[in-house]
Amino acid sequence: MKLCDYIACLIKKNESIVTGIPGYPIMPIWNSVSQIHDIILACHESGAAYIADGWSRITHKAAFVLTTVGPGQTNVFSGIASAYKDNIPLICITGQNNIDTYLKGPFQNSWDIDRGFSVTSVFKNITKYCAEITNIETAKDIIDYAVKISLTGRKGPVLLSIPMNIQMEEINNIKSKEKYNVTLKNDFHTHIRQTKEICVNSLINDSLRPLLLIGWGSYCSNAKDQIYELAKKLNAPIISTIKGKSIVPQDCCYWGHVGSGMSKTTQENLKRYNPDLMICLGASLSGYYMDLIDPFVKKSKLIQIDIDESQLGLFYPVDIGISDDVCSWIKNNLDYLYEKETKRNTKYNLVENIPDNYLMGRSIKYINDNFSSSIIVPDAGNHWLDTLFLCTNVSNELFTNSGLGIMGHAIGSSIGMSLALKNSKKIICITGDGSCLLNLWAAQKIIGDGSFLMNGNEIISAQKYNCNMIFIIYNNSSLGRVRTFQVQHNQMTCSSNIANVNFQMLCNSFNVKSYRVRSLEEFKQAFNYEFNKIRLSVIEVIVSKEEMPLCML
Repeated sequence: MKLCDYIACLIKKNESIVTGIPGYPIMPIWNSVSQIHDIILACHESGAAYIADGWSRITHKAAFVLTTVGPGQTNVFSGIASAYKDNIPLICITGQNNIDTYLKGPFQNSWDIDRGFSVTSVFKNITKYCAEITNIETAKDIIDYAVKISLTGRKGPVLLSIPMNIQMEEINNIKSKEKYNVTLKNDFHTHIRQTKEICVNSLINDSLRPLLLIGWGSYCSNAKDQIYELAKKLNAPIISTIKGKSIVPQDCCYWGHVGSGMSKTTQENLKRYNPDLMICLGASLSGYYMDLIDPFVKKSKLIQIDIDESQLGLFYPVDIGISDDVCSWIKNNLDYLYEKETKRNTKYNLVENIPDNYLMGRSIKYINDNFSSSIIVPDAGNHWLDTLFLCTNVSNELFTNSGLGIMGHAIGSSIGMSLALKNSKKIICITGDGSCLLNLWAAQKIIGDGSFLMNGNEIISAQKYNCNMIFIIYNNSSLGRVRTFQVQHNQMTCSSNIANVNFQMLCNSFNVKSYRVRSLEEFKQAFNYEFNKIRLSVIEVIVSKEEMPLCML
């Protein structure tokens, strides 16, 4: 068996999605995979990475990205960096020129000579593992190691660069040297671990006003049911990080998220409650959100549970830190915790008064109030803040790329989610015009004109693969977050205005059903009609440059 055939079989065995952009140095692998597995052809390498990212977020499995050498490698950089920040397991395999071209200056040279670049040097700080395979004898072991480490412990992306001639070499007679083994580090010696957990359980049982803070690590641990059981037993209110909103259980006392777009009601509840203990489940405790709640929790004890030992107390002092998987920790300790009966205040962010001319805020609130069991994927921009502020219906799942905050990420990510769930749920992707393109599957995508102008090309991918989506494009002909900052700081609104693009006409040219609306009634009519259609559609919403995020009013 050739190495390219082995990779194809590995992908099929793992039931993974494969997406990318072809080029001759990756063609042996591309051809082998395409014979036994569908490949999602993206419009750009960054879009391919975002599509794989969305698929992996939903399935918790590793997704594969195939790219060519040179620009194929550099174009995928942002997608890999984003996956690394958000603990998404991606296996990125890039082609490379034949080994015999080294020192000969080949086309699209990415060897580390003559103004080329070392792939491992470029990607080593944004991957869990990165390697250039130059020896067929170790190739299989390295590939197996990369796939396994991507899914081990704190998940994340890996990148392998494989020369074209190595891809086509035989591996049948090569015995595994077993030199690449993945072992989970024992973060605490057993007796220390047991002592800590006894202290933790005592601290929880002695607490009168416990509070749960759930982060993205809870979602990565797939711990929604366990968090529900813990919150119910402790009768503890829940707050979340922005990404932690993805796993908030229903029928719990949820007080909202902390960080950008945080509700004043959340702060009022924390002040009134005055927690004496905060249990942090899979949250890094970064100053991004801890600075906002420090006045309300600084007198409380703090327990941090995180799968990555290096995160414990890294940004904020903790009383006890346990390195463990959130789901496993709750399962192992729930029986040792006392049931509490104190009633909690369930008041949460009831937004009533939105200015009549704030079409973006009013339309997002309409979606939140009238549609459930959907997936909401906001892109970077003012619409992102309004989504966080207004989307309080926890029967919907919300996914954000707040780790790196890439404009246009939601477009590809939504397509990946659509492909993973096969249109079994509605998806609402909320993005801005600056991000340049929208992609939302199965339900709706809300995006702005800037976002569209950055990644809009992937709408062709959504159309090609029959994604059941509504793209909602908020068009204010500006980079909203930039302009808002300039206005707030009394600066000139320079470089924040963008071309007045008619996205309805543009999307019609892609043969996509499109609307252009200027009022809430027009939005409701178009949205209600398309929501129940099994097809891709676009709703362009014309909004004012002067509309500010509601959380900033």
